[in-house]
Amino acid sequence: MMKKLRVIVVNEENGLKRTYAPSQGFTSNEVLLDFGVLNSSVKITLNELLEQILSKCGFSLVSNVQKSNTIDKLFIHVNESYIAIQVDDIIKCEASGNYTIFYTKDKKEFIVSKLLKYYENLLKNQGFIRVNRSILVNMKLVKQVYKKEAVILNNNERIIVSARNKAKLMSFINKHT
Repeated sequence: MMKKLRVIVVNEENGLKRTYAPSQGFTSNEVLLDFGVLNSSVKITLNELLEQILSKCGFSLVSNVQKSNTIDKLFIHVNESYIAIQVDDIIKCEASGNYTIFYTKDKKEFIVSKLLKYYENLLKNQGFIRVNRSILVNMKLVKQVYKKEAVILNNNERIIVSARNKAKLMSFINKHT
């Protein structure tokens, strides 16, 4: 049986006590505003508070969130049907006007009538990074980053990293080293 998490927040100044359940749906700012915490010297988000509480109990909020945001398969609309692609099989996504072209490990290409930006948002938690204006790469399939200027994929394709996206790439690398 799964235990339900309840959060009780108490403001020491006025003794106001309020209980929240995850099903209520609230943002950290709403909770902070309700209790006047934003005006005091203590500024902590609800997520930070939950992480501290859960870590003392031996749990991790971050890993639970990451697991719930992962996608194993992506259903893309091609012609008259939807095709399931394993996310880990996607090497890169490339913009072509109002279309996105998916390139897979088995050398298949799929053209979809959605913008690359849509897939960038959808796949950002799956290890995909936009390296330049028109290409999103699966960092799981990158074998080398060359002088912060290019990524070399497992299929030996070299993709130039734009100046604008170098910091994002290095941030990803630093998180995963």
